[in-house]
Amino acid sequence: MMVTVVLFYALCWLPLHTITLLGDHNPSIYNNNYIPIIWICCHWLSMSNSCYNPLIYLWMSPKFRTGLKLAMESCYSKKKSRCSSEDQMFQKIHAVFPRLRIELQMEESVINNNRPPRGRIMFEDLMSGDDIIPRSIHSDT
Repeated sequence: MMVTVVLFYALCWLPLHTITLLGDHNPSIYNNNYIPIIWICCHWLSMSNSCYNPLIYLWMSPKFRTGLKLAMESCYSKKKSRCSSEDQMFQKIHAVFPRLRIELQMEESVINNNRPPRGRIMFEDLMSGDDIIPRSIHSDT
């Protein structure tokens, strides 16, 4: 999946970088009438790269598909009925993304002032023998 994302990135940005390098080497190409149209098309292609990543994830990652399905079910169930229990939805999400449960528990303990924020590791925590989980921007990596 990572190779596919990198390949799409390279293919999307290659035309714009090619025009830029050609323009640096020979600035007279910017005087042609067709360059603004080509520039806009290449710029559009470069910026559209962000739209392709979710499609690649949806195509290649079963966890992404499952998480998206759970998110859609959650939105649909909340629209359908306001009295449905959110605990069942949280249980489904935590079954797919177990590390998210641990991070939410840590955030809850910080909010309740049981532990310091993640940026601060106290000496007592190091000496206690408890596992210290590093912060990650991804919940299931």
